[in-house]
Amino acid sequence: MPTFFFDNGTHGTIDVKWPDVIKSTNGGIGFLKYSDLDTASGYAAVLYSGNFPQSIKPGKVAVMGFPFETVYPEATRNELMNKLLTFFKTPLSVEEKSKEIPTNFSLSQNYPNPFNPSTVISWQLAVGSHVSLKVYDVLGNEVATLVNEEKPAGKYHVSFNALSTTNNQPIASGIYFYKLQTANFSAVKKMILLR
Repeated sequence: MPTFFFDNGTHGTIDVKWPDVIKSTNGGIGFLKYSDLDTASGYAAVLYSGNFPQSIKPGKVAVMGFPFETVYPEATRNELMNKLLTFFKTPLSVEEKSKEIPTNFSLSQNYPNPFNPSTVISWQLAVGSHVSLKVYDVLGNEVATLVNEEKPAGKYHVSFNALSTTNNQPIASGIYFYKLQTANFSAVKKMILLR
């Protein structure tokens, strides 16, 4: 993790003057450390994975000694969230195929719209085809490729996260277009990113 700072109240959150130090015990793993303390004193965040008392199934928990929203700059807060999601093995996008085969091709309006930072785009294929689903800015520049592969007939959806683009840079607020292209069908819809 790169160095990050706590808000002193000037970035819209509370002033964090005394973040907590957490000892790593019972198999916990130090995840973040404070720059002015050695790890013998404790950590800024600790990850636990395994069986918990009174539990049949193993689980995971992350304990941080500071409010998450006070981490800045925002890009570092997003990186911290991505590392936590990776630890919890949380899918960042989900794709499902329905057993029902549609009778026509269609591209649905994304939901939610406007969105920040992610939205879901759904479509259906009446027959199997190579599918290309891309996001473009108002100048026609490609922002992200969400799908580029063969798909059998069915209903699908994919999540678009404005923080994960083709060039790994978050995109600015504004109007964007997503285009579904198959051998037999093409459609474009508009979506709005509001930060």
